Amino acid sequence: GLKQQHFSLVSSSSLFSVTMAGAPDGTETADSLDVLKEKLASSYWGDRQAAARALGTLGTDEAVPALLANMKDHSSPVRVAIVSALGQLGSADAVPGLSETWKDADVDVRKAAQEAMKVIEKKQQAKH
Repeated sequence: GLKQQHFSLVSSSSLFSVTMAGAPDGTETADSLDVLKEKLASSYWGDRQAAARALGTLGTDEAVPALLANMKDHSSPVRVAIVSALGQLGSADAVPGLSETWKDADVDVRKAAQEAMKVIEKKQQAKH
């Protein structure tokens, strides 16, 4: 939808400014990464969904293993948030995990994963 499009544009431009500046607040990121990893293990699906979305906006590859480890979450909105976050992070490491989602019972998860893989492909091409 439109909202999604707007969101991805906003996050990619803010991500860009962070990398340009050389992330002076590196310590803060490390902190919130740990907090978010803990949130991913919350018993409430809403917390896990929020954590996955936030990890996507962190823009650090360090978030990738935590997200991949939770791809089998029993809540499909959480799985959608996780695969979308992996797409935002654009790490090639996420591709094997994302390609596993074709087995997912939820069509939204499969769609989100396909989108994420397209995004990652584009980001990888841009790097070369």
